[in-house]
Amino acid sequence: MGMLMIKAEELEKAKEVLKKGGVEFGVHTYHPDDASVVVLKVADAGKAKRMLEEAGVSEAEPGRLLREPGFVEPKRKLGFLFNLDRCIGCRSCEIACKMEKELPAGSIRPMRVIELGPEKAGERLRYDFVPMNCFHCGSAPCAEACPTGAMQKRQDGIVFVDAEACIGCKQCIKACPFGAPQYDSATGKVVKCDLCMHRVDAGLEPACVAKCPTRAILAGGIAELRRRALQRGLNLLQPVHAEEVEACVSYATRFELVRQV
Repeated sequence: MGMLMIKAEELEKAKEVLKKGGVEFGVHTYHPDDASVVVLKVADAGKAKRMLEEAGVSEAEPGRLLREPGFVEPKRKLGFLFNLDRCIGCRSCEIACKMEKELPAGSIRPMRVIELGPEKAGERLRYDFVPMNCFHCGSAPCAEACPTGAMQKRQDGIVFVDAEACIGCKQCIKACPFGAPQYDSATGKVVKCDLCMHRVDAGLEPACVAKCPTRAILAGGIAELRRRALQRGLNLLQPVHAEEVEACVSYATRFELVRQV
């Protein structure tokens, strides 16, 4: 599957061209920065692009709006920042992730929200909702354990599974200290968060980021995300084993740190 961006006004023409050419596609989403741009999810991006160009439908460049937080920059070492103070446990991220990966209800959850607490923090009780997915480790133990090379790491730090090469041996599951890779019994393959790399490559935010109503989940250059959080006076909490594997994720809170995730 690939992603193409076209002008919204040319959508109907593009759909007609792709249908005649026998290219499977879906109107995936409107670009979050520019409503005049439509993102198409196509089975054969190269063929679709050639057909659309021949029909006079050119690719569109979205006008990027300046809003907080910043957007994903594929050339940076990418990761996640989760603001625990903002997460309300609505699980919109879980739903968005499953829809993006076309996983049926009741199946595995590459993005999971776990509940911690309540526990006493000073004179108050604290109860946290903690998003958990792949932490895209700098020294990814899952990739090292994979015997077929199906678990791979891109130059921008994204760790992903090549489904065609995956044999479902579950060695990556045993190696991951965070429980990120999960076995899908329906396909016999391992599935995990890949930071929605097809969206990142199209200039979009990961689905979980785009659908979070409180903006509790941020994705982008991990060093920049951490720097911004510290500038705002937030405390950063690293998961257990994070330093050992150079996990590209941090949890942020304005409260005193009382636990490890």
